[in-house]
Amino acid sequence: MGPVAWFAATVPRVERAATIVGEGCRLVVRVTGYERPAEKSGSDANWLKGDVELLAGRTGSFRATHGVALRTEELQRFRDELRKTVESLTGVAILGHIEGQVGCRVELAKGRGTLTAFVREEIGSELQVQDCETDQSYLSQTLRELDAVLKAFPARGTGW
Repeated sequence: MGPVAWFAATVPRVERAATIVGEGCRLVVRVTGYERPAEKSGSDANWLKGDVELLAGRTGSFRATHGVALRTEELQRFRDELRKTVESLTGVAILGHIEGQVGCRVELAKGRGTLTAFVREEIGSELQVQDCETDQSYLSQTLRELDAVLKAFPARGTGW
């Protein structure tokens, strides 16, 4: 076994995922690593690689999966907004993506609310869901999963 094969065989693959769930839909955000693992500080250090998957349908089945590069601050901002929304049972949390390939909006009032989400190619196809019912019980699990993602892949250095 050559040195590259040995290295690949001995480094465990770390993958973390967070799922945002609504009735009849779910958006899964998977992170598999840093896009530029050698960078330790600055903007380039905080790009994450992974994929997103949107599953939808109550009487049919629809699915979109796409590879993405996310930024740690996009996930942190969403997690922080979602935490405030879940704790107060009222508010809005938005997952924005600088490249526009994925996004979601969670809105709660008195613990119940809606999820709107999309996954799209840069040019081409798109799957979106609107106003899927959700509540704080689903979103509390999402918060735990986002915490695990950001613990495994924290923001590095400064300048992000």
